[in-house]
Amino acid sequence: MKTKYRLFKAFFLTFFIASAPFFHSCDYSYLDILDEDVHYTYEPTYALPVVKSVITINDLFDVDEEPTIVIQDDNLIKLVYCGRVYSLRAEDLFYIESLESDFSYSYSPPSKSDNVSETFQFYFDMAGQVRIDEFKFRSGQLEIDISADELINDGYELAFAVNIQNSDDGFGNEFSEEFLLQNTPVEFDLDGYTFVFEEDDEGNYLNIDYTISVVTHGEHNPPYDLVFTKTIKDNDAIQYEHIIGYLDNFDFSVGTDTIELGIYKESTLSEIFFKEPYMDVFAENSIGLPLDIHFDRFIFYNDEGDTTNVGGHGFHDNNPWRINYPSVMGQTEMTDITLDRNNTNLDDLLAISPIEAKYEVRGETNPDQDTGISNFIRYDSRFDIDVEINLPLHGNVQNYRFLDTLEFSMKEHEAGEIIEWIELKFVIDNGFPIDLAMQAYFLDENDNVLAGLFEDYEEIFKAAKVDTEGKVTEETREETIIFVEHDKIDEVADAEYIVVSFSAATQQESNPPKGSGDPFSVKIYDYYTVGVQLGTRVKLSADLEF
Repeated sequence: MKTKYRLFKAFFLTFFIASAPFFHSCDYSYLDILDEDVHYTYEPTYALPVVKSVITINDLFDVDEEPTIVIQDDNLIKLVYCGRVYSLRAEDLFYIESLESDFSYSYSPPSKSDNVSETFQFYFDMAGQVRIDEFKFRSGQLEIDISADELINDGYELAFAVNIQNSDDGFGNEFSEEFLLQNTPVEFDLDGYTFVFEEDDEGNYLNIDYTISVVTHGEHNPPYDLVFTKTIKDNDAIQYEHIIGYLDNFDFSVGTDTIELGIYKESTLSEIFFKEPYMDVFAENSIGLPLDIHFDRFIFYNDEGDTTNVGGHGFHDNNPWRINYPSVMGQTEMTDITLDRNNTNLDDLLAISPIEAKYEVRGETNPDQDTGISNFIRYDSRFDIDVEINLPLHGNVQNYRFLDTLEFSMKEHEAGEIIEWIELKFVIDNGFPIDLAMQAYFLDENDNVLAGLFEDYEEIFKAAKVDTEGKVTEETREETIIFVEHDKIDEVADAEYIVVSFSAATQQESNPPKGSGDPFSVKIYDYYTVGVQLGTRVKLSADLEF
């Protein structure tokens, strides 16, 4: 969470901005004609209205960064911390490298120009228990190379016609090509072709018909060995449009990720209680096969190195987590689980004030290993998992402290020489059920503390009044006067930075039920506001010489 401090900064720095014109050294050269022994002490007092503004929830959180601020249907504000566990493309999950088939055929050229027809099988030799029933190419080439040195040396020239059974180019045409032996190797594009496979004990195969005809006769010394090498390839892997079949049971690495919990990370010493926190885990899947997701590790960490593992029946009963998959190619199925304090140890997780949650996830395809089912996968299929930690702002906070460091220098203005005292007056109309106090420390260029603005934290405004449901019923008005004397200004003359610390707390029940674990909770709605009016008085003193 990135808290916007600009309005809080104004509480402290506005005076110095507003009165900057008075700080600059003055040029009195036009008075040189007067007697140098004439002295005059000039002591004006200025009263300046500085700020009149209204703070809304958008001023307290940066909506362009984590967390996401969600306004629920009832206008209650919710902080959502999101993490992408995994995003998997189909071709990263299942890919096919180049496939090759070699075989020899004993050929006797006919005495006349009769054709010889033969059918050969091209096996897709896949690792594991993979069954391919249908394969549509998005990109690929069929390379055919035929070696027949003796036949060529004897003066023969052959022509080949090739046809792949059960193939379709999308327009009802089977794959069919012709070429000469002397032109091999030859390549043919398979883009857009769909092939339906057959299966035997050796695996999945295509039937490829060859028709061989003699173009030129030579010496007749048969039989000749024709060595066929057929390769299906496309750069690193064959590009498919879709595959239908059984795609085996195997694990795949999902990896790790981290969700940063800024509401704890940017605070110190805080005690935060959320009434209705929950975690959502979403899976979006357009891959047509059963999937299990294993959370091998899911741990919350705080800034002191303490850890708590996610547990509870809601988590363990869904680990591994069975992911829904579509039954129709091109569709997408959603799966989600919700983990809350009723089915998960969320109270233990948040009790350590975690600054981040880390998880390590592993996937498994076809976990039931049912080889009789039909899977499908498209090139644009994907599988995404997201984790959301949802923190509706309904709860309780004590001692929530956050810091900001501001550049600050009075040296160039010689402010310490002319400021007698400064008085800041705040009038706050607070519509939030939150008490806010402030302290500030002045630091020199070496980060040494020169002075604190107050003895302790100074209250800026008090929490608005709430009903028994924790909803604000009445704003509170608080008038605060901060008086800074000359001695304090002198102490910070060498300051280069100000560290401003804010301490926030919600309105509390005076005597919460013993052991309830649920102190009085308040709600933060999007229409709450804080009205701020800031005025200042300053007394300046300058010794003028004439």
